[in-house]
Amino acid sequence: MDSQGFQGLAHVPFVLRSDGSYHIEASRYLRARATLDWPPELDGKRFFQGGRFPTDQSRATQAQALSNFLEWCDDQELAWQKIEYEADLINKYQRQMFQGLWSTQGNPLKPRTVNARVDEACRFLSYCAAVGFRQPFKVPLGKPTRQMTHFAESESRPGRVRPDPGDLRCPDKKQVSKWLATVEVERGVTKALMAETILETGIRREECVQWRIDTLPIDPGKWHRVGNFVRVQIKFGTKGAKRSEGSEDVGPARHILIPLALAQKLHAYRDPQRVKNWAKRVRAELDPAVRKALIQAGSKRLFLSDYNGRPVSAQRLYDAWTDVSVLPIECWHPHLGRHYWACMQIVNHIEKMKKAMSKPAGVSENNWITGLASDVIGSIIKTQLGHVSAETTELYLKWVRQIYLITPISVTCPL
Repeated sequence: MDSQGFQGLAHVPFVLRSDGSYHIEASRYLRARATLDWPPELDGKRFFQGGRFPTDQSRATQAQALSNFLEWCDDQELAWQKIEYEADLINKYQRQMFQGLWSTQGNPLKPRTVNARVDEACRFLSYCAAVGFRQPFKVPLGKPTRQMTHFAESESRPGRVRPDPGDLRCPDKKQVSKWLATVEVERGVTKALMAETILETGIRREECVQWRIDTLPIDPGKWHRVGNFVRVQIKFGTKGAKRSEGSEDVGPARHILIPLALAQKLHAYRDPQRVKNWAKRVRAELDPAVRKALIQAGSKRLFLSDYNGRPVSAQRLYDAWTDVSVLPIECWHPHLGRHYWACMQIVNHIEKMKKAMSKPAGVSENNWITGLASDVIGSIIKTQLGHVSAETTELYLKWVRQIYLITPISVTCPL
């Protein structure tokens, strides 16, 4: 792509049909998504949030969702050019996903996943109708809503699956420790350390994958110590609008605290484990010129595969996290590791305050516990995580009330 003068599109995913041929319409749609090049008759605000260029991860997610829809069309022997919103997307595609009839494991998919896939299909079909690739496609819009949805900024389409409010499940430390040891045995030292980094800091999966070799200063003498923590800045893989910094794109920067013990593990990983992994990557190249170039350029990523020395991808980390013989709880995935960190902060803060002071007179147990949890969410968790929505805040408060006020602490507290 670069050699043919298409540097601006080399980063955009494309779609192949089941017979290996190039899918023109789907690939052109993904280019439009990546470049924000929408037909004039389509309201851009309904198709992307705030006019921001999608990140690498977003582009991959869009392509995967679109591919899933096109595969479903093939499986059902339906021409996507004739797909209708209610008759096909809602009553067939959405229903089959929600019932587990269209899923890899045969299990019902989560409402968020179902909605995201149908939303992407709606965007694709609307785009294709606008540029003449298919017959007109209409998505009925419901009543205006305040919250941004996947498909519309101020309006929501009818037929969306209502998310199950559910309860936050948080494993205890013994379960997590056993799982982490299993990851190291079955998936390697590097992926186990990446998992531990998420659990100990609450960073996102992509932020972990994009962690640089010098995110934690290479010289321990230059570490910014804050008690038993080390303060570092992260900007690669962070969520939000991207900007160019040299030859790389970076997101909004924020400072986080990592436990000193974890910082020492990350420092020790750089040599010899990471050095050994990088050597595997270099030795795999048969061309001496390529090997020399790799040695000179090095790798900016900290976490390199124990097997081939290449940077660990977000998907490989997800697979290592979820596909091992021992899991602490059902449906355990990296984003729950982020919630796990937050819950640990809340519990630790409450236990500390309970030892330091008694409940003020005239204050109910519910209000006291909720107040303590709200304090740590506002002062620590939001800063570390970079963002905590009102829905997530309520999820944490509901969880902590269940832990302390509904069931015995000795049974459920994950300390």
